[in-house]
Amino acid sequence: IIENTRSPKLKKYAQQSLGLLSEYAKRNKQINDTSNFDPALSDEVNRYINMIRSDKIALKKDAAKTIYRQHFTEKALYNALNDELLRWYKTVSQSDRHGVDTLAWMCKALGTSGNSDYKSTLTEIYENSSNSRLKVHIKKSLGML
Repeated sequence: IIENTRSPKLKKYAQQSLGLLSEYAKRNKQINDTSNFDPALSDEVNRYINMIRSDKIALKKDAAKTIYRQHFTEKALYNALNDELLRWYKTVSQSDRHGVDTLAWMCKALGTSGNSDYKSTLTEIYENSSNSRLKVHIKKSLGML
């Protein structure tokens, strides 16, 4: 496409996509790593758990958005989200826009569990956060529990 198209727009997007192939190959490898899959859970839920536990912020955020929008019922998924929030939130700078946005999505996703067991996690993050935008999302998430 890059070599044969007359459209500069199509050429630009094809070049961008070519540059992303290796990044998506790495993402897919991490998402589909079955070494930690729980056989009692669906492949889909196991993949979201892999994404949540990833060291890549984009994967954490993508998983959290999907969990928030689809309202899963698997407690193991929410437990993984809870554990990762507790482990990870202290490492995110309150001025890191992408990190704080990912934390907000993770808190919102945890709120969709409807399980009051996670109230202490959200409360801890709320009390230790100085980011007002994050606090707004946590407060709404606490209201969902």
